[in-house]
Order: sequence, then structure tokens, then C-alpha cells
Amino acid sequence: MNRDMTHAAKSALLVAAALAALAGTGRAQLISRVDFDAIRRAVSDSGSPYHYPRLWQRLLRSDPALDLSCYRHLYYGQVYQDSYDPVNTKLLEREREYFVNVREGKRAAAAAAARELVRRDPLNLKYNQMAAAGLLQRGDSAAARAHLRRWRSLVDVILASGDGRSDTTAYVVTRVPDEYQVLRHLGREASAHVFRSTSGKRLYSDVFTLTPDGPGSDTLYFNTNWSYWYLRRSVEPDTKGNP
Repeated sequence: MNRDMTHAAKSALLVAAALAALAGTGRAQLISRVDFDAIRRAVSDSGSPYHYPRLWQRLLRSDPALDLSCYRHLYYGQVYQDSYDPVNTKLLEREREYFVNVREGKRAAAAAAARELVRRDPLNLKYNQMAAAGLLQRGDSAAARAHLRRWRSLVDVILASGDGRSDTTAYVVTRVPDEYQVLRHLGREASAHVFRSTSGKRLYSDVFTLTPDGPGSDTLYFNTNWSYWYLRRSVEPDTKGNP
């Protein structure tokens, strides 16, 4: 078995373990405004317009007809795919190369790195932003707009998932770096950041204290349940029950 197949098998087992633990609680998986039970059913049903393999192919084609509902099923439905990896350490070296090339003014190399990153992880908000920047520098505004449209759609999906004001109404993300992309879109900066778990509710949140010069609340909550479950299963594969 090659390394990629081993990684995929491990991812599938980790996701399955998390799902089995969740099923054992006997509770519907409604996190903030996201009904994960409904998402799971839709992306798993071959007769559904949101069947994940078809949605994924449309995403790879940058289908302009993908609407917000499609992006919601793509973004939250990825947690039920065996390829789901909210950390993806295999891409970190390529990401570092991108930033080195940007600092050194090597635009072509930076753009190539960004295109590879977004090809391998097309739902990653940061990689879409990086690819758009590289394409704009090359003068390919049409391709850049496609990535920016995808980036904005994914941000809107997250913003629709809650109001960010509490643990129970937090914005729901499937990977931690997406939090910073949402903050960027909102024009806010964080002065402090803590991870917290809510006893009895099985909610895991990143809580940002915002700098006081921006509009709106001075605190934002992001639900990180899926990233937390994935990471915990990675280091404690024999853990029983829901975290």
C-alpha cells in the first residue's frame, strides 16, 4: 500500500471513529445553525443534488453555477469524506515556499506554489486567496475572480453558520486557519486568542478578543469541533466515546 493510500485509509478511520462516537451520544448534530445530520444525508445520497462526488467535480471545474447552498454542502460535507484533513501537514512545506518566494519577489514561483496548493486543497480559504493574488499579478483576472468568488462564497457559508457571539452560536469552521480569513473579511484584528471547551455541551471553541477600534462586538467565537475531534483521534486513536 503506498503512502497516499495509507494516509487516506487513516483519514477514513479517524472520521469514522469520530462519527461513531457522535452517533453514540444519541443526539442530533446541530452545531450553531449547521445541521450536520442533514448535510451528511445529502452528500451521501447519490440521488441528491448535493451528492459529494458530483459537487466536488463541479468545484474542480470552477462551475459558476455553484450557489451558497452548494458551497455549504461542500464545506461542511468534507468532514464526511475520507480525504478530510484539517491540518494537512504535507502541504506546509509548499506553503512555506510560497511565502519565501513572495518575500524574495519571485512572482512566478510563488504563483506556481499557490496554484498547486489550491489544486490539492480547493476548499482552503487561504490557498484560494493566495492563488487569486498570484493570478492577478500575472494579469489573469478572470481566473483570479474565480478563486475570489470561491473564497467569498466560503466566507459567506461560515458567516451564515452562526453569529459568533457565544459558544452555542459560534461561527462553524472545519479548519482553524479559516478563522483568520473570516476575521480578515470582517476587517477585525485579534489582540488575544484562547481555546475553550464548554462543559456538558461538547462544544470546542476558539475565542478571539478583538482590538477595540473595529465595529461590532469585541469578542468572536469560532466552533472548532471537527478539527478538535480529528486531532484528538490522531493522537488518541483508542479514545472511547465522544470527546
